[in-house]
Amino acid sequence: MKIMVVSFFFPPVSQVGYRRPLRFVEHFRRQGHEVSVFCVHPSTPGLKNYSGIDPALSAKIPAGVRVYRTPSFHGFKILLAIRDGLRNKNGGVPPAAAVKSAPVAAAPDSARSGKGLAGRLVDSVMELFGVPDPYWGWIVTTLPMVLLDHARGKAQAIYVTGPPWSPMILGAIAGRMLGIPVFLDFRDPWTLNRYWKGHPASRYLESKVLASGKAVITNTASMEKGFLEAFPGLEGRIRTIYNGFEPGVMQEMQRYRDEQGQAVKTEFIVSHIGMLYPSRMPASLAKAFATVAAQWKGPRPIVFRFLGQVMDPAPLIEAFATAGVPQALQLVGEVSTSAAKREEVKADVLLLLQSGTQDQIPAKAFEYVFAGPEILCVADPGSETASLLERHGLGTVFNGTESAAAFAAVFGKAAEGRAATGTAPESFMTEFEGERLSARMLAVLTEGSVRIPSAGARR
Repeated sequence: MKIMVVSFFFPPVSQVGYRRPLRFVEHFRRQGHEVSVFCVHPSTPGLKNYSGIDPALSAKIPAGVRVYRTPSFHGFKILLAIRDGLRNKNGGVPPAAAVKSAPVAAAPDSARSGKGLAGRLVDSVMELFGVPDPYWGWIVTTLPMVLLDHARGKAQAIYVTGPPWSPMILGAIAGRMLGIPVFLDFRDPWTLNRYWKGHPASRYLESKVLASGKAVITNTASMEKGFLEAFPGLEGRIRTIYNGFEPGVMQEMQRYRDEQGQAVKTEFIVSHIGMLYPSRMPASLAKAFATVAAQWKGPRPIVFRFLGQVMDPAPLIEAFATAGVPQALQLVGEVSTSAAKREEVKADVLLLLQSGTQDQIPAKAFEYVFAGPEILCVADPGSETASLLERHGLGTVFNGTESAAAFAAVFGKAAEGRAATGTAPESFMTEFEGERLSARMLAVLTEGSVRIPSAGARR
């Protein structure tokens, strides 16, 4: 069986979205299937703003997998240039560089209007150029590669995962053109995401994409429930396949612990690994962490390390500066995947910050379990993440309203020292064994008797 995998994120791109499709690709190849992968080229403009590039990850791609890496272009950037040129030509707002160098003066009424007719027309179109996301240009560059690959050898299934959502549209188009069943794997909700602020046209696109799918897969049961409530036509062809831990992760983490050996620790390290969204670091939580740092009495000085992109570091920087402990905050930035795992093992406490969502479990949760340090989770009560940790006894779960003293108590207990074992309860091992979950995904792809009803949205 030949399977086309459409995944915007794939090695060497290290944004966490690569993990799930890579694990499936590894399993597909182990089972003897032919696999072609279509992913973004690392040189795509703007990609490094929210994803690292880790060349070492490419070694994880199984032998025999054909990988097409294609760039995206940004039509909205072209429109921005046209708009700014028209504004300048019509006496409107000059470019930012000119504003910085120009003397301050009262603006005439024509300047206050800011735009000519043509500029306003471009503005009115601007929003549409972000539908469904800034990477819709990737559809244009990648579809020819999909058609070419199919001509080289007919595929029997297209597996496509998002976000971003442009790949979903690409998969739907390719499936229709080639007559191949399309399997849609949602790692996050699209327009059902509580933080989604896209153009209403995306709701229409989502309903059409869902209608094209032979099967729709979510990675949590609560996400599946939300989809069924919004799109009742999915009844009978939607299912949940959770993320899980990757084969070999226990051995890998043990190797990093062995590397660390009996090295003397000079700091008590509280680490967060991966991208940190603004909603998950409110000022109150930043203040609680800073207060802990200012009042810390442990045998080693405490530091809070954030590895990966912190999208809005201001609350953290301000809180630690106000508390008089700016040295206790370390914003490390992007690191390689192997370096991140070494940092997980090195930490005394690992932070899992997942407030503001009921439906999602971050992929790093399944890795943290085997790193060894204490896990402190901040998540909404009853959420998928909170339930995971509580059900399997994997760490301490807070809801984010706790006092600094409550956080300090968790850190203090960890500072007393316990041997890092990197083991997990049997219940967790059984439920989230990655190979078994990958086999479930392959079974979905090889089914083939599911009829595709309409998936009209109910809003």
